[in-house]
Amino acid sequence: MKKSQITGIYSLIIGISMIGMWIMFLVTNNVPELSTTPWEIGFHILAELITASLLIFASIGLLRDYNWRFSAYFVGTGMLLYSIISEGLGYYVQRSNLLFIGMFISLLIFTLGFFGLTILEYYNKETLKF
Repeated sequence: MKKSQITGIYSLIIGISMIGMWIMFLVTNNVPELSTTPWEIGFHILAELITASLLIFASIGLLRDYNWRFSAYFVGTGMLLYSIISEGLGYYVQRSNLLFIGMFISLLIFTLGFFGLTILEYYNKETLKF
């Protein structure tokens, strides 16, 4: 199995998890910002759903070895890293929620690790050597 296929599985899990997390939060009325800042949280949720969708799309490309796989993965992962650092860590550090802080730090470490593996595979192609 190629490194990019392992990354594809990770991207698929993260994309599905992001969508599942927002469904769970919305169904259980665990998004207090809906009543205080509905436009802000609405656009935030939209951005996260776009990120999740792009990660799922990229995972298909990585698993099936399509030509566009790396482009989709790098864009989706850039969006994910922004979301993890700014939206995830920033939000939960502000609220001193240690469980979610630990989860987002773990996600950051794993995402950077898979990103590194995929960069190595990308630059080991015949036409694109370091």
